[in-house]
Parts: sequence; C-alpha cells; structure tokens
Amino acid sequence: AARAAAAAAPVSERLEGEAAEQWAACVALVGDSFGVAPDVSEAALARAYGWSGQHFWRREKVEEVPSADGVAARIGFLSEDLGLSDAERAKVLAAFPEVLGCGVDDRLRENVQFLEDTYKMKQAQVKKAVLRQPAILGYNLDCAGGLRGGVQQVLGALLITSTVLSRTVPYFRDEPAGLGYRRDMS
Repeated sequence: AARAAAAAAPVSERLEGEAAEQWAACVALVGDSFGVAPDVSEAALARAYGWSGQHFWRREKVEEVPSADGVAARIGFLSEDLGLSDAERAKVLAAFPEVLGCGVDDRLRENVQFLEDTYKMKQAQVKKAVLRQPAILGYNLDCAGGLRGGVQQVLGALLITSTVLSRTVPYFRDEPAGLGYRRDMS
C-alpha cells in the first residue's frame, strides 16, 4: 500500500536535491515549449522517463531523471528536423509523451531515416505519418533492419492511403480489366 501511494505522488515530490532541480527545469521547459500546464508537463515526463507505467519502455527506462539539454534536443528534433508547428508538437506530445525520452540520434533520426529510405517517403509524408501515429518515432529496429511490434502493419495502414492508392487507382481507372471487368461486353 505504501508503494502504491508513493507511485501516485507526483515525481517532483519524490525527488530531492539536484535530481529535483533537474526535474523542475525539465517540467518548465516542456511547459514553455508545448504551452501546457505544469501537471501535464510532469505527467508527460513521467511517462517519457519510466516513472508511470512501462507499457512502452518495457523496463528500458525505469525512473530516470532527464537533463534539460536532452529534453531540449528532443523538442528541437520535433521542431527543426520534422518541421512540426506548435500545435502539431502538442498533438504528438499528447499522443506519445515517450518521445521526450527517445534518443535523438539512436531512435528518432534513425526511424525517420528508415521511413525515408525503406518506404521512399519525403519529409512531408514522414510528417503526416508521425502526426497520424506519433509512436512510429519510438519503435525499435531489430538487427536485420526490420521493425518489431506490428510496425509493418501500422506502416502498411499509413502508406496504403498515400502511396499505393495513388499508384493503383489511376491504373484501374485506365485498365478496368484489372478489376475483373472485361473490355468487350458483347
């Protein structure tokens, strides 16, 4: 019961000294950058650094205290690399707060590069995919370069509307036989 009560307390109340100062700086940075209240910032950071649940991290991150520089780098990635507006960044944060805990070079940029290289997505398409499914930024790549955790299905669902249909609809419009129709109806 004592453990459950401690887990329910905000992270800021569970930290002391330098760790508490770092946490407070990160809460303020997220609040200022995303235009959200301190309790929303704290909740997002708690999920991003393994303080509240392990659904995404699966013990990869357990109660870590972030640095303001690290959080700023992730926010910069969303703004500069992906070109997300303030409203779009807030949408990503709301749907996938763990983005604040993902490594910029070893997770975020790597996954964007994977989408660009493997699926030939341009920056605008990557941006749309991220806005539809923000968690795509945090997926792990396995040793063979494939994606784990049903990502192929997610990507398939995202890409069929933009890539496949844009190529197949004109074909079937011009070639009705591709839909099972015969040209000569006599």
